[in-house]
Amino acid sequence: MGLKIKWLLVSAMGGVLITAILFFFSEKLVIDVPPSVEAIAKVALWPVVLCEHLVGPGPSFGPPEKHHYEGTPLHFLAAVVGVGLSWVFYSSLVFLLVRYRSHGKSGQ
Repeated sequence: MGLKIKWLLVSAMGGVLITAILFFFSEKLVIDVPPSVEAIAKVALWPVVLCEHLVGPGPSFGPPEKHHYEGTPLHFLAAVVGVGLSWVFYSSLVFLLVRYRSHGKSGQ
């Protein structure tokens, strides 16, 4: 099996699988994380932040001096797709590193 087929199976299909699992079983996944872990997650899962930013803010509620924004189903979908894109990005990065290292060894 070639490296491209392995990449397609692990990265692309893994991203689709993770997105589907999160989408269908998200009601049972309630995770409360401390603020320090949340900051690290925002950096590591940057595709989630990007997808949610592209969707824009949700409806505003609360007094004008304290704006709060409510998440919508579109925000949820953007977050789930962002997690899948994170999987695709990081697993593709690993495959590129493996290919680079194996290409360097075969050239010697």
